[in-house]
Amino acid sequence: MNKISILFFVSFIILVLGCKNEKVTNENPTDNKITEKDTAQVKSKINQNELIKKVEDYTASNTEGEVITPKSTPKKWMIVPGTRVGEIKKNSSLKSLEATYGKKNIVIEGVVTLGRSPEGNLIKGIKTKIFRGRDNEIEVVWSDTANIKNPVVVRVLGTEKGDWITNSNVKIGTPLDYLIILNTKDFYFLGFDEETYEGQYNGIVTWDKGRLPNTFGLHLSPSLMSKTLPIFNNFKTLAKFPTNHPDVPSLGLSVGQMSFTFN
Repeated sequence: MNKISILFFVSFIILVLGCKNEKVTNENPTDNKITEKDTAQVKSKINQNELIKKVEDYTASNTEGEVITPKSTPKKWMIVPGTRVGEIKKNSSLKSLEATYGKKNIVIEGVVTLGRSPEGNLIKGIKTKIFRGRDNEIEVVWSDTANIKNPVVVRVLGTEKGDWITNSNVKIGTPLDYLIILNTKDFYFLGFDEETYEGQYNGIVTWDKGRLPNTFGLHLSPSLMSKTLPIFNNFKTLAKFPTNHPDVPSLGLSVGQMSFTFN
């Protein structure tokens, strides 16, 4: 497995945490939406395509722009990748969040599979939503299912109107050009295949050893207008594309979702 594949696999594991709810009773490991066999198939499909297009094959993008620090952002909305998402930290609990974000705004959605233990047993987590269906919607998956605490991943799922923002000024809707400046180099993203796994891996990025940390994951989304262009068909596959590919500017890529783990 090459270095690019390793970086993709890290991002892939983060996204698996967002899989659909499982029933709490009468669980059957073979009923999981994403199985180990599925994971291997996705990785195999991507590995077959990743050598076609490389960052090194094209002219590097401009990385000379200014990095902006957001001002006057309340702590409850400020994200420091690897450390906290607002008031959510690696030792937080559901109860601690209720005081900040309001108990009425938090919904427990059920049990999800986080992975497997070395012995092959399923590892479970609890998935909750805060501000579900609103501009500030986020998803929190907790590893301690008995006490609902110790989050393992937080995903920002809201809209451009939402308040969540990183300490380097990234939020939903941030354009690709600014991400390249922050990363100090070009990176890779998966294409947009709506049929494979219902599109849940579309636009996942790997930073290719840039400045942005692996605790910060995101999906890129194309503009609505770009989807009507003939050139968009070239990106309708789960192949890995470099951000400096000459056809990428026509996609109008921006941040569609963000995900964060903790150091």
